[in-house]
Amino acid sequence: MKQLLENWKRFLNEGIDPRIQKQLDALLALPEDIGILIEEAPGEGTSMHIVAFQYVKVLERKPLKFHRLQREDSTIYKDRKVIKTGIPHGGVEIWKTDAGECLNGWAVLESGAERGWGPLLYEVALEWASEHGGGLTSDRGIVSKYALAVWDKYAARSDITVKQMDVDHTEKWMQKYDELTPDIKVDDCDQGKAIDLKGDKWMDTSVSKMFSKSSTPVMDELYVAGRLLET
Repeated sequence: MKQLLENWKRFLNEGIDPRIQKQLDALLALPEDIGILIEEAPGEGTSMHIVAFQYVKVLERKPLKFHRLQREDSTIYKDRKVIKTGIPHGGVEIWKTDAGECLNGWAVLESGAERGWGPLLYEVALEWASEHGGGLTSDRGIVSKYALAVWDKYAARSDITVKQMDVDHTEKWMQKYDELTPDIKVDDCDQGKAIDLKGDKWMDTSVSKMFSKSSTPVMDELYVAGRLLET
């Protein structure tokens, strides 16, 4: 059985980006009660469909009880010194955006994580969004420098499919920018951030695109290790 699990892990690792694998290994080296929770919920008081990916500490598995890891779990203060515990905290929320059809994809709604622990959450969100829609794209309005670096790296990876989206002419202010595919509407999406970054060359930015994966090796490895949880 041990050899079977090792072979399965080796098979999964072949499809994981080395930088993500490093973070995955770091998570798996933590106590077994530390994992990632996938939680689906409608937006409060709205029709929004939101999915959250968060670092948690499992308190009970059946029924599932957990503690959402916070900053104080990652950092303690002792003798006027800041000490890192090595425990991650943070989350990524995605939603089916109303900013155009956007290739039936999901968009990041909100994100934040302990330094160095964000990309693993993004990777799980990307794999989940690829299984449950057209993939994942950035927030359509606000993208931090840190998040922009994540999307730029996605655009350069050979294991990720990158699809160009178009401007959405149902928004009047975007009508001054020519559509790339006037006869196709499914790729229309709010390109506000891309236009802010590049103007007429908005299509040259990573935030103008939809990203997807054809498999879920990170989620699979987390699941096999008992570190991937769903409500």
